[in-house]
Amino acid sequence: MEHTKLSSHKFKKGVFVSPLNEFINSSDKNKSWMYGRLPEYLWIALILNKYGRKEGFKRLFSILQLVKEKTSLDSVRMSDFLLADVAVKETIFSTILDCVDADCLTPLTVVISVNIDSLFALKFQSKMSIQDRVNILQTCLKRFSWHQSDDATDIRYVVLVFLIMKGRLHLRESDFTFMYDYQIISHTDRKMELIRPFIRSCELAIFSLDTTKNDYLNLFWNEVSRLTECELFIMNNQNEKKLDTKMYYEIVRSVFDYLQQLYIDCNPLDKKMLVVLGIATYSFKRLEEAELHNLYCSISGRSIIRILIENYIMLRYLNEQESSNKSIWSDFEYYGIGQYKMVLTRHRESELKRESHVDIGILEAIVNEFTNEEFQNMDTRYFDRSNIREKSKKINESELYGLYYDYDSAFEHGLWGAIRETSLLKCNNPAHLYHCVPRVDDEPILKSVFSDCVYIMNKTIRFLATLYGVPEKMIGEIDKYEQSLIRETN
Repeated sequence: MEHTKLSSHKFKKGVFVSPLNEFINSSDKNKSWMYGRLPEYLWIALILNKYGRKEGFKRLFSILQLVKEKTSLDSVRMSDFLLADVAVKETIFSTILDCVDADCLTPLTVVISVNIDSLFALKFQSKMSIQDRVNILQTCLKRFSWHQSDDATDIRYVVLVFLIMKGRLHLRESDFTFMYDYQIISHTDRKMELIRPFIRSCELAIFSLDTTKNDYLNLFWNEVSRLTECELFIMNNQNEKKLDTKMYYEIVRSVFDYLQQLYIDCNPLDKKMLVVLGIATYSFKRLEEAELHNLYCSISGRSIIRILIENYIMLRYLNEQESSNKSIWSDFEYYGIGQYKMVLTRHRESELKRESHVDIGILEAIVNEFTNEEFQNMDTRYFDRSNIREKSKKINESELYGLYYDYDSAFEHGLWGAIRETSLLKCNNPAHLYHCVPRVDDEPILKSVFSDCVYIMNKTIRFLATLYGVPEKMIGEIDKYEQSLIRETN
């Protein structure tokens, strides 16, 4: 399947609009194949499941012809059968029983019980156990649930045949060839690559004009979901190669030990060097957390790689802005202190007095470290009035931002993609609509961020080397490690 490029999406008021949504309104749940249409046509699925494709078509076409001749129904949806007059229902159900065994539709009686429709329940009653009925329903739901599958297209074909019989669907002469060929050729035939999309598009076009019977859909899913248990499965990355992360950490630590001593010995009052090494050292401390606490495959690991990227972009941005703003390094300091002052002020004025992780004493000391807080402004805008995305553009690192930063930000902000990946388990039960269940009992094992940590940290160290010089031996060690990592992970 060829996926739509980002450039093909239209950008409107901050939203990338999918090309299809320019012309087609998204269908609501009740008109989707799995939720809204398969329950209506599950009786067809049961017949195809029991008798197979060739014999199933033969029996179904006989049913359709008789329903067309004996009733005025315009569709073969189960909800329309159930809503028909008693005489019409008697005709429909008797017609079906003339063509198939009673136990073929027996599984549906766990949904359409005596309390729902006594005529259906009695007509299709058999000695089949409740568990066997449920198992057959689950089998059919799983087999026919994917709307583009061959099996689902078979159901849609049967629906179209009835619509043609009723005169609701008019086709060109060439299209009738498609319709005829579909029932006699195998799904492996190359012709089917053209015929199946035609069948699906015709059925979808007709159904989009019909009104859904929400009461029946709600009844169906409520009943089948209660009859079965969740089948949970986990997607983990447990088979990743074990890497010598400690070795890399020790190499990076030696680099920062060297830079620390360089600052102390050579430039202890250099504002730029202090800010640069402060930002870079913060990245190192986050890497250290990942190493010491084994966080590479954790949710926190995503937060760590995100801050490594943000710090790298900020370092490069500040350095490039220095030529036009000599005070950029002090500005960065004061901006951050202003954020701390805002937190401090809110805590002082809050009526909620409780112990928390916010250490007011530390905040006061930092805010007043070099300038009395009464002279500190609090800027609520992005630093230097541009966000990280805009800063990444200015240093030609847009790809770094676009490929990784947005993804990791989802974990930082608790967006649904991150919640789904880490905190929910998938249920493989079609009767539960393949829903998700909160993941409480086990720890998510995510793909390791270690290789990305190496990639970003090495970029940071190489940048520091352009400013202050780092021994070639150390640069050689990080380069050698990165190359060996590439070979290991490929």
